[in-house]
Amino acid sequence: MSTIETDGYAETAYRADAIPEQSYAPKNEMLRGRILETRLPWGSYVGVNPTTYQYSESWFREYQYIGEDYHDYTMINEMRWSKRVDEDVNDLYRIARFFFVIFSHGFSFIGGGGWFIFGVMAICTLLFIFAADTLLQAFAPLAAVTAVCGVATLLRQLWEKHSIKFYKSNRNWSNYYAFCRRTGMVKTDIGDFPFYEFDAYIEMRVGTQGSQFHSFKLIHRYPHRSRLPHTKHPLEFSFAVDGSIAQLYAAWDMLQRYMDVS
Repeated sequence: MSTIETDGYAETAYRADAIPEQSYAPKNEMLRGRILETRLPWGSYVGVNPTTYQYSESWFREYQYIGEDYHDYTMINEMRWSKRVDEDVNDLYRIARFFFVIFSHGFSFIGGGGWFIFGVMAICTLLFIFAADTLLQAFAPLAAVTAVCGVATLLRQLWEKHSIKFYKSNRNWSNYYAFCRRTGMVKTDIGDFPFYEFDAYIEMRVGTQGSQFHSFKLIHRYPHRSRLPHTKHPLEFSFAVDGSIAQLYAAWDMLQRYMDVS
């Protein structure tokens, strides 16, 4: 397959109006038992993006102080689809960060439970103020709660301002997975496959109590070419999209428009 570049894009780049004729797709036995409710359509873009937290612009707007490259920090647009990233940190740090976030976000006066805790303690102080021997003894618990919530508020502000900088400095880029717009290929650790060889589905799972959960899956159409060597499962990608089924359609619309160079 030729990869000669034209206008900055390889000849293999995905164009919705020039998809090559596809060969017959064999039945994928590994999908037996899964509830693939809907196969999403190709082309005919609506031009919408998901409005959930993971895909809206509101979640990275606060990082504009970083400067002109804040899009790179937050992996918006091309970076969202082009890399799979993990943090190069140990498990001890992850555990410590978990409790740090619980403390800083749970006790903070800003966006946390700080004012609620302060209010409860203030009421208790008023109720028992006459039972205390001194005013210092009466107001000491309230002062301690105020100090704790104040520290949590400060730590939360530092977290929101600097956490993504720390994340960038410790990220571990993976070159094995990428949706490459320039070449039109989907890069994986078992090979590169044309984007148009993947089918998009909405998969439904049923919980133990009967609840239904929907997810967006991109599954390779030809399992005999892309079967994973250790598990023998089909090659597929899952995308985190919260909200209604309409958000899943929007994610597929967004991904197609990103890959389409026509």
